[in-house]
Amino acid sequence: LPTGGGKTAIVSEMVSRATDRGFTSWFIVPRNNLLDQASEHYSRWKTPHSIIGYGRKESRAFKAHVVSSDTLIRRYDKIKVWPDLLIFDEAHVAVKRQVEIIRICNQEREKIGKPPAKVIGMTATPELLSGMGLHISGGGPYEDIVWGESIPSLTAGGYLCPLRYFCPPPPEGIESLHRRGTDFDSDELDALLEKKKVYGDAINHYRKHGKIKKISYSFPGSATVQHKKNYAKGKPALIFLRSVKAAHEMAEKFNAAGFSFYCIEGKMKKGRIRELIQALRDGLIDGLTNCDIGTYGLDIPRIEYGASLRRTLSRALYFQKVGRCLRIFEERWCRSCGHLFYSAYCPGCGKEGDLVYKKEEAWFFDHVGLIDEHYHPDYPGVPLFYLDDPGWNFYGNQKRKRMKKPDRQIACPYMEYMTCFKKTCTGCKYLPAGGQKRKPDVIHIDTELQEAKKPAAVPMAERDPEERREYSERIAKNIQEYTTPDESPGPVERMLQIAEDLGRSPMWVYYSLAGKNGKQEENKPVDVPLLFAIQRATGYKTGWVWYKRKELERKMKK
Repeated sequence: LPTGGGKTAIVSEMVSRATDRGFTSWFIVPRNNLLDQASEHYSRWKTPHSIIGYGRKESRAFKAHVVSSDTLIRRYDKIKVWPDLLIFDEAHVAVKRQVEIIRICNQEREKIGKPPAKVIGMTATPELLSGMGLHISGGGPYEDIVWGESIPSLTAGGYLCPLRYFCPPPPEGIESLHRRGTDFDSDELDALLEKKKVYGDAINHYRKHGKIKKISYSFPGSATVQHKKNYAKGKPALIFLRSVKAAHEMAEKFNAAGFSFYCIEGKMKKGRIRELIQALRDGLIDGLTNCDIGTYGLDIPRIEYGASLRRTLSRALYFQKVGRCLRIFEERWCRSCGHLFYSAYCPGCGKEGDLVYKKEEAWFFDHVGLIDEHYHPDYPGVPLFYLDDPGWNFYGNQKRKRMKKPDRQIACPYMEYMTCFKKTCTGCKYLPAGGQKRKPDVIHIDTELQEAKKPAAVPMAERDPEERREYSERIAKNIQEYTTPDESPGPVERMLQIAEDLGRSPMWVYYSLAGKNGKQEENKPVDVPLLFAIQRATGYKTGWVWYKRKELERKMKK
């Protein structure tokens, strides 16, 4: 299930049911800094639990426990009750440790005559960071996988924020490549993509795309206009760098440019990290830079602007970075208490608040050409996040082809990160006395990143039989589930996604849900609420509803 898709909510429900039946469960997180975050999610979903972590001992008063794997491996001999259910968070991380924990748990349970524990892994990226599988056939702990909804599906349903992906311009000549069936010729594609490597300057792009104008608002029922507190100078940003040192340096460069950026890293105190994340959430600072700490598990739904200046061959790591931006975020105001809060209901009185701010979309800037390394052969130049099937290697039986790499280029930190073609720094006139000889990743400051395209629509008739059957089943299921827009908004949004895939207009969705066999039923009034639901989901202006209603009424009179 993609990042932000609700994995913790699903875990909380599973754990609650296990607790009701008298079973003990562990939810194991791979990092100590994720321990409190997981506990907060449990508390939000009203799941009683204790914590096993640094300075926190196991408690027999609870059936459910949130466990740090870093602490657990040091306390094997101190565990009092081994669980009936093991749930691993971020299951693509530290798989060898997971196998070890499962083995020791089952050995201890066998000593007291209990059967092996049930094991579940939760992840948004079901393959190892190396690209290998999580299945037992490849040395992983898992026998099967349950696929959740895709990123496009969750986005269409309003559960994830719409993504706008910016990357280096596509190489010239991509349209002239030969095809083999539905695929581009792989050798031609690899040769083309390796020819041109372009990069943009992170600070200039943030200054152009991340900076915002002043926004004001007034609370419902109040004529007083107030300045929005949601932003500092720019959109809340999270920048990924190749090292902690580079992350600190980039934060300093952003600050020198007039913005407010801080670096977060694993050696910082948890309280300081929480303080900076809260400052970003409240609009007190512009952004955070990091190397690894933000690559998985870190919950910062406030992020509207992401950027990567770090290359990776790992598709899992690539998805984790972009996934940080996709969570939805809303700020509400309580009429009774006057509180501003980030959940659906006021923490003071429990009433539903009025919406005063909503994150509309997420922007991600790929400064290092990740889109050229991680692509689908059928859709070169299209980000994998726009596809329903990005091609995960859960079973470990796919050897993903890597592009041939040209000679490594070097960006000189003493020449404003301009590309340097010298093989060594020795004797270079730009190297200051005592300067460190470094070979940072390429950053080309003269290139403007462009917004990546979405996959072109493919009509039903041009798809293969298996795809036609799948789409027909999805259409039939949504039509069957639909009652009214208020009672079942999901089918409307999913049908709009299908219409986009098949090259159909939004009115095809209206006819499919409101009529029979694609036609408006005679003597049946126009379904205005359905038109409004389509208008909201597509972002059309309200005049579109009036125009379409009149058009439908005219057709009914003929």
